[in-house]
Amino acid sequence: MRLIRRGDNSVLLTKLKVARSFWKRLIGLLSRHHLSYEEGLLFPDCNMIHTLGMRFPIDVIFLDSQGRIVRILPNYPPGRIMLWPVWSASYVLEVAGGSASRWGLEVGDRLAWED
Repeated sequence: MRLIRRGDNSVLLTKLKVARSFWKRLIGLLSRHHLSYEEGLLFPDCNMIHTLGMRFPIDVIFLDSQGRIVRILPNYPPGRIMLWPVWSASYVLEVAGGSASRWGLEVGDRLAWED
């Protein structure tokens, strides 16, 4: 799948995977040693994450049901547990650390994913 920014239709990711199954959600990025700027993992029906067992920082982008960014956690470090969910989020997007800044993303921007 691809991730695009609505408005200018720019392609942000060309290798977006969706964690739908229990196992994909459980494993997430734990088996990875790094994440390229073309890759990302989207968690539907999700409003909090953890980075326990991960080996690298990631940008965590919380989206509402319409794909609007409601919160960005840049360079979220490995080994952390989020104590509070982002209540307005319906999706969590995990991308390489620094991606949100590189793309110029801000709260309120809208993203979409497509095959």
